[in-house]
Amino acid sequence: MNPEETDIDKFERYANNKMDTEEKHQFEDTLNKDESLRSEYDLFQSTRLIIETAEFGSQVREVINEKRKQPKAKARWIIPFSIAASIAILVTAYFLLFQKETAPGKLYVAYYEPFPNIMSYRASDQSNEEAMIFYDQMQFEQAVSSFESVKNPSDTLRFYWAISLLGNFQGNKALKTFEGISEESIFNQQISWYRGLSFLQIEEIDSARFVFKRIKPGEYKYKEAEIILSEL
Repeated sequence: MNPEETDIDKFERYANNKMDTEEKHQFEDTLNKDESLRSEYDLFQSTRLIIETAEFGSQVREVINEKRKQPKAKARWIIPFSIAASIAILVTAYFLLFQKETAPGKLYVAYYEPFPNIMSYRASDQSNEEAMIFYDQMQFEQAVSSFESVKNPSDTLRFYWAISLLGNFQGNKALKTFEGISEESIFNQQISWYRGLSFLQIEEIDSARFVFKRIKPGEYKYKEAEIILSEL
């Protein structure tokens, strides 16, 4: 069994609570120490519900297996965002038409949408502009890479960076990026909304409830937050 298959097998057994106590502790210890593996597991966790509910598991696995056969593949487990986005669109329709039960992953898929780009640029802001072009095109993997190359990003840039991470199924990293934004940011109301979605994506329901409850009447996405709270 190659390393890619080993990781997926561990992800699935851990998510389905099929590890014994010792193996579970070892796996959790590795997740805490290996940031790359943690990011891959976050992506797996966020997309697992989408894949299983839409019954696209076998098709997506075929795509993953093809990716593994390609030379110079660095990631151990990856679903390109274009594939995940396509699945998300189909699954959203499936949820709305056929599903009555709710779950954090479904709510994230139903309510996530990027905040509009309101930035303007100077001639010296080429790296910022490149990142935002990818953002506007919803190419979040490339956007994240561009944001990471920006030196001393502003609070505004961090805001769009965090939303890109969220769109790239990296909820934990999105939350850390939001934490680095000043409390005086003009996007404070929006940050509360997207933090709530981040917690939904990583299935931390209590934290999501706490954040959404703090959104006050008249603030950004208050009505949507109330709907989500009624469904959690």
